[in-house]
Amino acid sequence: MLILGYAVLGLPVLSTGAVGYVVLAGPTAGYLAGFVLMAGFIGIAAQHLAVSGFWGRFGVVMLGNVLLYMAGVGFLGCLVGWEQALAMGLWPFVGAVPVKAALAAAVATRGLH
Repeated sequence: MLILGYAVLGLPVLSTGAVGYVVLAGPTAGYLAGFVLMAGFIGIAAQHLAVSGFWGRFGVVMLGNVLLYMAGVGFLGCLVGWEQALAMGLWPFVGAVPVKAALAAAVATRGLH
């Protein structure tokens, strides 16, 4: 959340270098909002649900990614159309999601003891 605030204030903290309010209205705005949703969901799940072990954490991270891509592709679809949003904003990245979720779950499972 702070990173979005920093970007709006003009600090170059995003990979695209975009700054100012344009980050809240550009094609990546949905993904930025989705990151906030995903982080919130995973944080709440980690604190309040009895999620333990690799597979439980893997599932939570996968569900968090669903929130991320729903927000990101949803907003992008409104800007460029759904077919193009899926082609540009989901399909190139969706294959790596389980790999990243597995890495996150493995680190969380081993590192939180």
